[in-house]
Order: sequence, then structure tokens, then C-alpha cells
Amino acid sequence: MNRSLASLLIVLALAGAAPLAAAESKPAAAATATAALPGKYTGEWKGQEESSGALKLSFKQDAAGAWTAEAAFTFDGTEIPAKTKSIKVEGTKVQLVFEWNVQGTTGQSRLMGELTGDTLEGKYDSNVAEAASSGSWKVKRTS
Repeated sequence: MNRSLASLLIVLALAGAAPLAAAESKPAAAATATAALPGKYTGEWKGQEESSGALKLSFKQDAAGAWTAEAAFTFDGTEIPAKTKSIKVEGTKVQLVFEWNVQGTTGQSRLMGELTGDTLEGKYDSNVAEAASSGSWKVKRTS
């Protein structure tokens, strides 16, 4: 009986050690991904209504850990600069909100994505006074 109890305790201790080790490695992986984010990216966006265009993103982090971002996209062949409203970075996940003006119409877009290697991709949603749209985007690191 003591031998069985000891075996059970060893199995339980080993089973408990694996999740603890995995939990400890996640912050290190997240820190590495966050450190890998700064840089310039180019790619494209695609809307559900078969619209698409180029997308440029740039991310920087200062010594205090604060993030800044720049964004621009093309619409009907014209490059549209955007004004960053907020940026949130958690490990490999990024959420960027920016405002833009296309042909006199002001709107706001929210990009939600994840960094994998040198590729950052995800979904977006945009809001303007008349309607809302959504789609996907994908950019690759250029520097």
C-alpha cells in the first residue's frame, strides 16, 4: 500500500510539474515575440465586398516600453495616411486602431492580428458614418 501511494504521489508530482513548466515558458516566449515586433511591414488588406489594397504598418517601442505605430493603406489606387488612435501589444497579439479620411469621408479601422515569424496577419473592421466593413490583412516585415 505504501509503495502504491508513493507511486501515485510521484505520478501526480510529475503531472503537476509539466503544466508549471509550460506556464513558466509562456512569458519568455511572449517577451521574445514582443521584442520581435518593431519594424516596418508591407502587404495587403482584403474586404468582404471584394475590395482590396496595399497596407503599410510600422511599429516602434521606446525605452519605457510605450508603443507607437504608423499606418497607411491604398484605396482605389490612392495611398491614404492614417492617424493612430491606440495600440495594444500582448506577446504575439496586436490591436491597432487608426482614423483615416477617404474622399471627404472620415472613418476608423481596428486591426487585430498576430505575429508569426516575420508575418503579421489578422482581421479588421472599419466604421464610417454610412456603413461598416470588415475583412482580413497580411503584412510581412521589410526592415
